[in-house]
Amino acid sequence: MRKLFVTKKQGRLVPHSDSDIAEMSLLKENKVYSCKIEETRDPAHHNLVMAKARCVVENDRTGVFKSVDDVIDYVKIKGRFIKSYFEVDGVMHVRLKSIAFDRMDEIEFQKFDDLMNEVCAPILGVSEYTLRENYKEYLDYRRKK
Repeated sequence: MRKLFVTKKQGRLVPHSDSDIAEMSLLKENKVYSCKIEETRDPAHHNLVMAKARCVVENDRTGVFKSVDDVIDYVKIKGRFIKSYFEVDGVMHVRLKSIAFDRMDEIEFQKFDDLMNEVCAPILGVSEYTLRENYKEYLDYRRKK
């Protein structure tokens, strides 16, 4: 099953990004496809969360965060995006939950984004407020394009 994001412009649904254009190019001409239409959060939100994580990796002087996944995993731990379970012998194990931003409701996503700001701001040497405001400003700029 393929997934792509589209935007309604001038009465037509058009691919939202380059990756969506590439995905759409795989569809065959004159073939009928069934589509499930869901309103989604702006994919720019997801991209900016990842950009914050990349920025942390590039500016982490401690060397703790070596990859974007390290940052995301740390935020998952801080936000308790974990699953605990017990083995037969009674030993408790903890596993990080897999997250999918496009499946998160707005409250879950906002919680995760707030934690991203909390983690990233000190490493980047800015306040959470400054990071959040710059983030909003960038999103507004992208929406106007």
